[in-house]
Amino acid sequence: MNFYCVDTDVREGGFHEVHQVRCTYIPEDKIDLGPYPSCYEAVRAARKFYKLIRGCRYCCMECYTYS
Repeated sequence: MNFYCVDTDVREGGFHEVHQVRCTYIPEDKIDLGPYPSCYEAVRAARKFYKLIRGCRYCCMECYTYS
């Protein structure tokens, strides 16, 4: 399982991005989401905080367009 977080800053298109905590592009301002078996579960968890969510294009590519 990987540990995930969500960016508190809004990205292009109004999205907040989910990152694996080992991502090179992990933001300074983030909310820790905890461990999940995949980015899909982490994206669902991040929706408790924000409506528009997608995965980071570098560490969660399979969830990059998932919203």
